[in-house]
Amino acid sequence: MTLASSSDRAISVGILLCAAVGWATILATSASLGEVAYAAPLVVIISGLAGIALLHAMQGRGYATACLLAFVVLALNLNFRQREIGVTGLDFQSGLKFATWLALIAIALARWRQIAFLIREPILGLAFAYGCVSLASSAWSIVPAYTGASAIGIFAYIALSCIAIIDLGANNALRVMVWTLAVYLLVGVVAGVVAPEAAWLPPSVEENVYRLQGLAGHPNVFGQQIGVFITLAIIARRLRCLQRLTYLAFLTLGFMALLATGSRTTLIAVAIAWSFIAVRERGYGAPLTFAMLGGVAILLLVSAVVGMADVGSLLQGLSRTGTTSEIFTLTGRTEVWDLVWRFFLQKPLLGWGFNGTEGLLSNNVSASFVGSAVNAHNMFLQSLLSIGILGSLPGFGSIALLIARFFLSPDPARDQFAVFMLIVGLGEVEIFASPVLLTLAVFFFLARDASGGSARRLASSDNAGKTLVIAPEGAHP
Repeated sequence: MTLASSSDRAISVGILLCAAVGWATILATSASLGEVAYAAPLVVIISGLAGIALLHAMQGRGYATACLLAFVVLALNLNFRQREIGVTGLDFQSGLKFATWLALIAIALARWRQIAFLIREPILGLAFAYGCVSLASSAWSIVPAYTGASAIGIFAYIALSCIAIIDLGANNALRVMVWTLAVYLLVGVVAGVVAPEAAWLPPSVEENVYRLQGLAGHPNVFGQQIGVFITLAIIARRLRCLQRLTYLAFLTLGFMALLATGSRTTLIAVAIAWSFIAVRERGYGAPLTFAMLGGVAILLLVSAVVGMADVGSLLQGLSRTGTTSEIFTLTGRTEVWDLVWRFFLQKPLLGWGFNGTEGLLSNNVSASFVGSAVNAHNMFLQSLLSIGILGSLPGFGSIALLIARFFLSPDPARDQFAVFMLIVGLGEVEIFASPVLLTLAVFFFLARDASGGSARRLASSDNAGKTLVIAPEGAHP
């Protein structure tokens, strides 16, 4: 046993002993609290275990990093409350998320030499620069504290992605995310059976269908999380990280739940991203292009023959509200986009502050708008509104590199998720707003791509002192 390992074990035992003493002290001095006194000290024990996990994550222990990644993917996506529009203060859920983000940044600071090798790669460095601009925008934001907290989340998820790549290897980190999301999805589906009043969104005045929201707080949020899960599962199977039967079970569960959420944008994004990469890998690009053009021609011919009225009836059947306006306005998004563009023109260079425009939009949207105008419902417009043209350059540059590498250095895993993200981003804000699951997954693929660039650069370097240790793909955490 080395001196370092003995010291680590001593620290871990000390943390647990302090937690036990604290629990005993609370029990001995809180008789008036009744049974609550026996449950409340569990927070001390949990804090002690969390402290040990963070300590080991700082030291690069694979199991600790895997636990941390699973915790972020599972716990931070649960939503047990409906926040009022414009209310940006801390509650238990946002407090837990913010505390986790700070812990991730602390780990990153302790291991900054390793992480710096990945961040210096352009595709991830630009994302890091976007986080710096977002944090700086708290100086002129309408809600500076909320803007600063959201920007910290960007750094936290970049840090977690880098740590996971370094400690676990890309394939093992992918396994952790897929299996954790499978558990999260299963819990949401089970909740739909045992607690339907909480897990299903009842029909509204505009929409006449029940929609599954699981424990995510909204069907669209749950649908997007499921879309991330399905896309990651497909990628994991392609990389031989999932057995066939497991993969088929995950796809069956995922698509059934996704259909129950009624999230059409996510369903389309999953299908297009999957099909696009499959076609490219099999060399069917040209035939597919002709087939799509032929399909458009046939659709126009049918419209001319049967009349637009019948086409309108078909579109009504595709809408949840039974109106064609839902399709033509993208469920009201075009109205929000017009409002966002007008506010953007007022501050085109630096914007209104990262993720700080919720109150601005919701207070100025037309009274006839029936949706939720909490953001721009488009990631590019959201970024322009938040931090303007100058601030958006790093983020847009990172996406431009993704698109360029799609053609110049194809990678099916990265490219499939990039296509999924871009399509979802046409109707949602995700990676350019408060960090969520999709943000973490995008940064994971950026870090994965950056690790390949770092490995190639270091392999050709004559400086033997610069080493980056990344877990082999076959290793287990």
